[in-house]
This record gives sequence, structure tokens and C-alpha cells, in this order.
Amino acid sequence: MKKIVFITKHDPTKIGGGAFATRAYLEALNKIYPKQVVLFVADSYEENVLSYESSKIIKVLPRTKFSAILGILIGKLTRFDTVIKSWANKNKDNLDTVVFDGSVVGGSFINIFKKFNCKLVTIHHNYEVEYQKENKSIETIRGNFLFWIKKFEKRAYLSSHINLFLTQPDLNLFKVKYGNSSSTQKVIGCFEFFKNKEIIYNKNTTSFNSKETLKLIISGSLVTYQTLDGVNWFLEAIYPKLKEKHKNIEIIITGRSPSEELMQKCKELSVTIIPSPKDIRKIIAEGDIYICPTRLGGGLKLRIMDALALGLPCVIQEKSYRGYENIGESNFITKFSNEVDFFTTFDELLLNIKDNSNNRDYIRNEYNKEFSFDAGVIRLKTLLK
Repeated sequence: MKKIVFITKHDPTKIGGGAFATRAYLEALNKIYPKQVVLFVADSYEENVLSYESSKIIKVLPRTKFSAILGILIGKLTRFDTVIKSWANKNKDNLDTVVFDGSVVGGSFINIFKKFNCKLVTIHHNYEVEYQKENKSIETIRGNFLFWIKKFEKRAYLSSHINLFLTQPDLNLFKVKYGNSSSTQKVIGCFEFFKNKEIIYNKNTTSFNSKETLKLIISGSLVTYQTLDGVNWFLEAIYPKLKEKHKNIEIIITGRSPSEELMQKCKELSVTIIPSPKDIRKIIAEGDIYICPTRLGGGLKLRIMDALALGLPCVIQEKSYRGYENIGESNFITKFSNEVDFFTTFDELLLNIKDNSNNRDYIRNEYNKEFSFDAGVIRLKTLLK
């Protein structure tokens, strides 16, 4: 039986946007190719977390700190190099498809597999150059050393048989930055990794007009540069004016590992912050409106998916709106571009919600069409087969 190889530097058993997206793709591949998938993954991967039944799981041990630092300079941005080369040469006659989870992974290893006459697929989670520059990551020396990112991303794009993107704007950026590719280029988006799992949501039918307090929810990994930038900007530039205009609003911020500085800022502003919750969806479900103020980075912001799955109307910064265009055509999923624009958008959303008591059901139905696991499997299968 031919093997489907999936290579990722994300750990799909952990928490975070990249991990959740990777887990969804991995689960979907297993659904399409049962027990054929060979997984290359970091050694922290916990085998009992996923429903994924592999052909083989190869956990790659970490490098020494010296090797990792040297890798930034010489272009070895992952720990997988030696392990993958050895395995590929031993299994070259048994390969069907190799799926690279991310541009850097694709560019790092695609030349190893090109000579083996197998299908090469790269899933681009974002325009990596933009993401790394804005995210100040250590592997690009705080976003100042992008040589290898550009080189690997371009190589993956030009050498893959199939390039899959999370959003249309990311695909467009690749065409502008790296030129035309003879590959198949499609938007796969992202989707949930839940299968046959009922999502708990707030079934409170209290009229929006009669509520004494309107709960606005902001969520995300509160340790990442992009999320922190958006949250701090919202608290400083938007929230004071919003609270002055709408006295009945309560802001709840929740996510992983907030700093003491952010905790103190929320306390001073009388904003509720819930650090590292066990089930973030339960908190989001109690809200009335979801706010995404993240204004940096590309790709698709997965925390918005949580809100949509639970039927929450959303106000989304235009950069984070990427990938939600289809579901965003309704009056309940709106975008804004700047501080001034936010207030107009927010007030219009309030009016639309007050005029339609079925908005939650509508949002959930639209979400399922686009972001359910079954919908994702169908898209991926169509593109790979």
C-alpha cells in the first residue's frame, strides 16, 4: 500500500491556531487515506490525543541550542532534516503523496522528494514572510532576517504540484511576490477537527433589546505578539470610547498565558480577563458579540471559528476577516479597518441583531457549510484525488 507522508513542525496535540489547523488536516487525511499516513512530528506529540490511526508516527527529537541557532544562519530551520532524508531514501518506492504543512517545511524538504515521482502538496498557512516579519519570531531574529523564509517559501510554491492556501488574499500575495506557478493553486481554508461532536452553545432566548448587560468577547493566545498588539490597541484606542457610548457593555478577554502587565491593565479598566481556560468555547458561548481586533499577520484566525460555531455575531478587523468572506456576506459578520470605522460598524451590527432574533441559528448554519469537518474533508479530497 502506498504511503501518504505528512510533515509538520506544529504539534497538533497542543493548543493554538497553527496546532488546531494542522490537527484538522491530519484528521482529514486519515479519513481520506485510512491507515496510510506517515506522520513526521515533534517528539512532544501525544499519540492518545487524536483519533488519527497512522501507518507510522515518527517523532523527531529536539536539537541542541547551538544547532538551532546555527540553523537560523545556514538554513536548517527545522530539526527534521537528517531523519527525513534517511527515511525517504529507504521508502522511495512506496510513496504516493507528500503533504508539507507550511511553506518553510515545504521549501526545506521538497527537493528530497522531487526525484521520487510522487505528488507534492504544500499547505501555506499564511504569507510566511509577512507573518514572521510582524510576529517578531526568534527564528528570523525578531523579524529582521527573512532570507531563508523567502527562499523556502518561493521554492515550495514553485516546486509543488498542488499549493493550498487558507485565504484568497494569501494566494494573491504569492502570485505577486513569487510569480506564476504551473501548480494547481486553490483555497482550502480551514475547518474544525471535531467529528460528530455537538457543540454546546448558549440557548438563552432573552431578547437582545431587554438584556441589561451586553457581553463582548475577545479571545486568542495572549502570549503571541499579534494577539497582544490587537488587544492592547483595542483597550487603549477603542474601549474607553465604546464604554462611554454604550454604558451596558461588558468586555471579557480570554486566552492562554496573559502577562501580568495585561492582567493589570484589564484590572484598571474594569475589564474581565480569564487566563488559560480549560474550555474557551464555554466562555465564548456566554457572549453576545465577538470582537477580533487582531490587525497583524496573514492566514486565517481560527478563534473566529469558535465564535461562528457558537452563533455569535462578529466585528472583525479587516486583516483578520481574510478567509471569512463567504460567511461574512451576512449582516451579522462585519469588518472594520480602523478606530473610526469600528464605531460605525459596531452600531450597524447592533441594529441588525436587534431586528433579527434568529441571527445565532443563521450564523451556525452558515458556519457548518464552510467550516465543519465534513465540509473540509470534501474540499481536501476533491483537491488531492
